Amino acid sequence: MQAEELAYYPFISEASTHVENLGISLDSLLTSRAYRAARVRGIERVKEALEGEIKKSSVSGEAQIISELLSYPFARMLVACVDDQLFTRRYALAEAKAAYTLLRNETPAFLLEFGEDFGISAGSKDSYFSMNFTDYIRFSNSLKDPAWKLTNRQFRAGKVRITREEFARLLEEAVRERIERSFPIPEIPDEVSSFCAPYVAEIKDQFEIQKKKFGATDFGAVEPELFPPAYPMPLQMYRVE
Repeated sequence: MQAEELAYYPFISEASTHVENLGISLDSLLTSRAYRAARVRGIERVKEALEGEIKKSSVSGEAQIISELLSYPFARMLVACVDDQLFTRRYALAEAKAAYTLLRNETPAFLLEFGEDFGISAGSKDSYFSMNFTDYIRFSNSLKDPAWKLTNRQFRAGKVRITREEFARLLEEAVRERIERSFPIPEIPDEVSSFCAPYVAEIKDQFEIQKKKFGATDFGAVEPELFPPAYPMPLQMYRVE
């Protein structure tokens, strides 16, 4: 993928490798004026996740692409420091939803390549995709609409037939699962905790307001079924395999 495409999907392996090759240290990401825009965007994507939607604007130019890429590991630092399972699920879902809004407009070839990063075996012909039934079950299992049940699908020779948009929707689930399972992050360095503390305190305050308003288990009414080697040490803790 081109660097611009990686900026839209910073949780895939190729994006992690790209960031690793930039050779940016953790200290630089936290303190350098050169990466202030990345930190601001990282805070923004976490706060937007709390509201239920991470907005993805078009990016162009090396500086903007790097800021968008680096905003993701910084956002992960913030989520790790919040250290709350419900908040983590909220964040993972918002990142996945944002990816879906882009994926549904990508070409079949792009979607197949994207799926390979998650170990998904699939193919495409005409306007349909065929997907290995074990992958289909894994990523459709959390979707409650009866239409996703395997018994309601065209199933032949171990393959399930789905539309392009449905395949994109299942990729959304793959993204959500990857991000959610990558937390908690053990042994957060003191320098990260200290630097992130003021932002984390603000995020936690907003989070508590949301919980009081909507309830501790389902605030904001955002449910998954309702929506269609790595970074250099020690940044590696904030990437997703």
